[in-house]
Amino acid sequence: MLKKIHMAVIAVSSLLLLFSLAWGMLWHYAEQRTVPPRVQAGGLSLSGMNIAEAVAWLDNLERALLSRTVDIRFNEAGDSRSWTVQELGYTAEFAGAREALAKLREGGLWERAAYRRDLQTAYPLVQGWDRERFIASIHEHVESLLQEAVAEPKGHEETKATGATSDKQVYDCQTELDIETLERSVQKWAVLEEGELEEDIAESYTACFSLSAAD
Repeated sequence: MLKKIHMAVIAVSSLLLLFSLAWGMLWHYAEQRTVPPRVQAGGLSLSGMNIAEAVAWLDNLERALLSRTVDIRFNEAGDSRSWTVQELGYTAEFAGAREALAKLREGGLWERAAYRRDLQTAYPLVQGWDRERFIASIHEHVESLLQEAVAEPKGHEETKATGATSDKQVYDCQTELDIETLERSVQKWAVLEEGELEEDIAESYTACFSLSAAD
């Protein structure tokens, strides 16, 4: 009888130990404050980052994308103007990424563990471009310039092409573009192709616009 009681005590103790170990492992897994492995946004890895820092990093990267500037020179009028790409119709968002990361810290232990285990690993950078807004923005600025444009254009201001750096791109401005070509060139620069997104984003684009092409 005593032997049976002793065996029962050992069995119960073993079960309690296994339960404690399993609970501890579950708690440790669910309470992690870092982004799970293989998670990325816009092709950039978030794996291993502190969750709060990852959310802030995505916010900053979105702001950097939206605040890039387009510098346009209107040589015939001796005028220049800068816009942010957002003002010209560009939009960018890491769709669903921040909400998904925030949920890693929500709910009970079981819910957090299950959510972490099943977390989606890839979140796209969703970009938009409003062509009509771009054209309207350019027309709004040049409307008064068109009325005062001189018959003989002033000499083109030459800007040497220095190529791209990690924070700025400078383009040859000897050729003035019509509005359709200008819109296409700015869109091509502003809207990033898959794989082009980097932590160091080129901050500005420079081009020249022909006033006579705005009619």
